Amino acid sequence: MEGKQIYLKHYWFDKSVSSIPAKELTIFALNDSNTIRQAIVAYQKQNPDIYINFRVANNNQNVIYTYGVKNPNETLSISDYVEALNTELLAGKGADILILDGLPIESYIEKGVLEDMEDVLLPQIEADVLMKNIAENYVKDGKIYTMPLRFRVPIIYGSSEAVNASKSLEDLARFSEENTEVPLFGKCDYRSLSAWMLLLNYGDVINANGEINEENFERFLQNISKIAQNIQAAGDIKPMVMNSSQGIYVGHWAMLVFEQQLLLR
Repeated sequence: MEGKQIYLKHYWFDKSVSSIPAKELTIFALNDSNTIRQAIVAYQKQNPDIYINFRVANNNQNVIYTYGVKNPNETLSISDYVEALNTELLAGKGADILILDGLPIESYIEKGVLEDMEDVLLPQIEADVLMKNIAENYVKDGKIYTMPLRFRVPIIYGSSEAVNASKSLEDLARFSEENTEVPLFGKCDYRSLSAWMLLLNYGDVINANGEINEENFERFLQNISKIAQNIQAAGDIKPMVMNSSQGIYVGHWAMLVFEQQLLLR
């Protein structure tokens, strides 16, 4: 047994704990989430008397998604799921907790569907338990109806020339034209290319009021078109080869998405 670790575990039946929890909380989400499932496991370990019923509307989890691109093969649209949820909410049978990704947040706030969580979350913001620079953006008129569980930070890495060219989309498009022997990055489809680049250039395209800057958006599309032509982007759905967590690095330039938990750290 040399070199092997041996573990001795003892399991026992706790007679004081009910086999059927007396209380139940329901969580609704359009799509499955590992973050939510991790939170449920952690919570139920501390609260074995409460059962968490996690309801996922779209159970098709076999599709590999590229960030920002919806599944083009879905037979049911998001509006179908939302309509079914709204029917439940109007009947007073909605979930206790809503994962709001893809849901009409502003409409729910106006209709009084969401609870004000200011008493719970504001002290955590003030005490720096939550990251202020992100959390404070969700305080509206002293009320907090929503709060992200996590956020993502895209990090570009690669050859120094390509990284320096990434300071603007114009420079990156020019770099892709002038450096054709080695591709800028791996081949991808048009939609995933647009989604990734919008993630990096969102502030230029969308202003603080959430409105599209038409001039900048037109320039954005022109530069995306140039890059797509230079990397020979595909028209079909193909993941963009930029995810270093999978050990993939093709060409001059790649992207790492650093993910940080906001509430579950």
